[in-house]
Amino acid sequence: MDGDKILEGSIKAASYNMILQVAFRIITFILNGLVLHNVDKDVLGILNVRLMLLIMTILFISREAFRRGCMSKTREHNWPQVINLLWLTVPSVIICSFSFCYIWLHWLELPAEKYVADYKFAVYIFGISCVIESFVEPVYLFSQAFQYVRWRIFVDCVMMLIRVGTLVVSVLYYPAYTIKATACGQVAVSTVLVVLYWFYFYQQFQRKANLIKNKDLHKDDPLLALPLNSVLDFFPKRIQGQVCVYDVVNNLGSMAARFIFLPIEESSYFYFAQMLNRQIPIEQQPRQEIEQVARVLYRLLRALSLIGSIIVVFGFSYSHLLLRLYGGITLTDGPGPLLMKTHCLSVCLMAINGVTEAYVFAAMSSKELDKYNGLMVILSCVFLFLSWLLSRAVGSVGFILANCVNMLLRIIHSLWFISGQYQNLGFKPLRGMIPTMLETSSLVFAFAITATSSLLVYPESAIFHVIIGAICGLAVIGAVLYEEPELMRTVVIAVKKRLGKVD
Repeated sequence: MDGDKILEGSIKAASYNMILQVAFRIITFILNGLVLHNVDKDVLGILNVRLMLLIMTILFISREAFRRGCMSKTREHNWPQVINLLWLTVPSVIICSFSFCYIWLHWLELPAEKYVADYKFAVYIFGISCVIESFVEPVYLFSQAFQYVRWRIFVDCVMMLIRVGTLVVSVLYYPAYTIKATACGQVAVSTVLVVLYWFYFYQQFQRKANLIKNKDLHKDDPLLALPLNSVLDFFPKRIQGQVCVYDVVNNLGSMAARFIFLPIEESSYFYFAQMLNRQIPIEQQPRQEIEQVARVLYRLLRALSLIGSIIVVFGFSYSHLLLRLYGGITLTDGPGPLLMKTHCLSVCLMAINGVTEAYVFAAMSSKELDKYNGLMVILSCVFLFLSWLLSRAVGSVGFILANCVNMLLRIIHSLWFISGQYQNLGFKPLRGMIPTMLETSSLVFAFAITATSSLLVYPESAIFHVIIGAICGLAVIGAVLYEEPELMRTVVIAVKKRLGKVD
């Protein structure tokens, strides 16, 4: 698979994932509004903060290192070795589930007394669902490596429908059981995920067996290129005379799960992992490929830095209005607006951290991963300590602030690593993080105007406040399009296609 095909596949996967993520966020947004109008707002906090943070923490820490390590140069893998390694996620998930469920129940503050019983039940069930989901890892990573993008989108949609259906039925007809119903729905989702993946590849290998019988007629079918021939090959087995490649486990990943930019991060990591060889110094790798990688990294950093900056600029001035329209005084009367503003900063850092770490994890050698392993342990401990300290000092905002500090430290390390790699090659991909003077001026101008409007115009005239924001937004977009000619060409082509002026 050459660089262009890898990049094309990565962009395709990112596009599908971004569409799915947008749809999922819209549905989640609507459902949260439904919950707010039918059940206590404390229930929403338990579902969307406590329980979701639990499951994301368990799965991220227990399996992310395996996923990232095993995604490097997948076409060159010895798959029996990799599959043996991936089965280690099962005990890893079991240990993490037990540990974090205990922390959630005994170390962290419990919710209101009337929800304690349901909350404890849900914590146990969410831990069980994580264990169930761990049994899909070998099949899931195989599907990712060979870019079964449409299949993944289908499964994600089925899982979304199950979650949505469970929540809607419980909220509308059994609001007193919303927490328990959501927990049961999570187990159902994990079970369906495992069953669908295993059954799908059972059918794929059945098809491959039939194709092999008529190989001359179907020699170009991509199924024939798969390195496995049966679902039994997904089970661990003893490999004579070979040692499993455990060094990939050293890539611990990061503590905080990324929600908004996850599709871009996953696809960029896949691209970097296929293009870079972690065993060879970057100076000794093909210069043309490294130049392409540097160019892609530059463009990703430029795009995500601008998106993150725009979110911060307008999020600061319009968080209160958004919460007011969405949930009324239930969300605006309290720390809600401050939480939203702080989260905007967190989103900006997520955007940068996601891509920079994706590159770092794909480019580090085994020895560098060993060292990074220790650093990640330290940063994880710092994150947990800051979460405990800041949450006690400033409430729920403390969790987001701790996450921001954690990501900022990881960004600094990633920038240091990337800068060191390219200092003798003449490429400057990190300059993509720095907006042009016009872009910076437009962002500062928009922040000043909208912040002033939020103080002097809003809330007396919310409509006029929105109009001011729209004008500032157009000014920022205009500056970005003017300074980014490639983006401008893409927009122009898209508009012409829409109008039917180009083929």
